[in-house]
Amino acid sequence: MKGVWTATGAARGPYLYAGALAIGGFVSSQAGETVAQSDSAVTAVRLAFSLVPAAIMVVAAVVQRRYSLDERARVATLSTAEA
Repeated sequence: MKGVWTATGAARGPYLYAGALAIGGFVSSQAGETVAQSDSAVTAVRLAFSLVPAAIMVVAAVVQRRYSLDERARVATLSTAEA
């Protein structure tokens, strides 16, 4: 189940991050060019690096809480892990 969330984050994360930067007014630059970023763009970078991953982890935790092994599957998993 962890692999699904890793793939989801890797696939959708850049789009969510780019969207946050676009909303914040981030301005890209060419090599060797310096661009002054607005306060909203700097805030967007900070929030995108903190809130976007946190939101993905919260969604993953909520979905994974609903998943539970029944007794037979739990015993089989434990016996496999011990072998």
